[in-house]
Formats: sequence, C-alpha cells, structure tokens
Amino acid sequence: ELNITIININNSSYEIAATRRDEYLGGNNFTEELIKFCIKEIKENTGININDNENKFRKLKYECEKIKICLSSLKEVSIDFDIIGVDYKLEISLPEFEEMCEDLFNKCISILEKTLIDSGFSKFEIDEIIFAGGATYMFPLKRLIYNFFEGTSKMKFHQLIEPKEVYVYGATTEASILYNIIDIRS
Repeated sequence: ELNITIININNSSYEIAATRRDEYLGGNNFTEELIKFCIKEIKENTGININDNENKFRKLKYECEKIKICLSSLKEVSIDFDIIGVDYKLEISLPEFEEMCEDLFNKCISILEKTLIDSGFSKFEIDEIIFAGGATYMFPLKRLIYNFFEGTSKMKFHQLIEPKEVYVYGATTEASILYNIIDIRS
C-alpha cells in the first residue's frame, strides 16, 4: 500500500500536516504488471497459456518479483523459464518496465501532489524526503519523485536509512520523544 505523510517539524515538536494512502497501490501492483507482460509474451511466442498451469503461474509470479527487485539496480534482466517442458528465455529492460507500469508510477505522483495540497505546503517548502517500504527501491519511482521536486534547492533525500527500516526508526523515535529520552532535533 502507498502511504505519503507530510510532517511539519518545528524545534522540538512535530505535527502531521497531511497524509494520504492508497491501500490498493503497492509493490504487488508492479509485480502484477510484469506477470501480465510475461504471460502475453509467452503466449505470443510459444502459444502456451501459463494461466492453465497453477504451478507454472506460481513460478512465474516468483520470477516476476525477482525481476522487479533486480530492475531496481540493473537496466535489463533475463529469466530462463521452463514452460511445460519448453525452455523459454525472457528479457525485460528498465524502459519496458517503466512503460508497462507508467500508470502506476503516475498514480504515485498524483497522490503525492494531492498530499501536498492537503498539507497547505508547496513542494518548495519541503526540506527532506525519507523513502519507506520496498517499492521505493524502484529506480523509476525515485526518479519521478526527484524530478517532481527538481528546482527545490534545499531538498534533501535521505539515503542513509534503509527504506524497509524507516517504520522501525519512526516508532523508536516516537517512543523516545514520549519518554523524554531524546529531542526530536537530534
């Protein structure tokens, strides 16, 4: 699911200015687009409908999840796939992935724009971005967010916190503040 939160931090206090969420938009949606693409490619090139074989479909889903992860750091990924006794090699490039998922990427940016409007801040007033969750590893999504905030000279993108660990850091920070263990500025 996609969550975007804008937080106003002022001295030692913070306030959630706006939050939006789409519980139907997340990493699985991008994997599903890859699955659809692969099913179509396999059917066009072999005549085999992978949907007819549950085990092969499950294997394809697993492979598509790996492709999505690999395309976070590679420009092209290939998989060798055994389709009911037929070896099949499928190559997917980052531009192909971007094209097949373009609507999903644009939806993420649309939600970001709506969250900014809800917050009352402009993109020029946002100082920092912290990415959270596995989908934020996807290069096309990061690039769209960078491009969205392009021209905002004071923008800082946090790269030090592992996106999958952001929620843990947030909860730890909140607990520390509640028990006066740390100051939010530190």
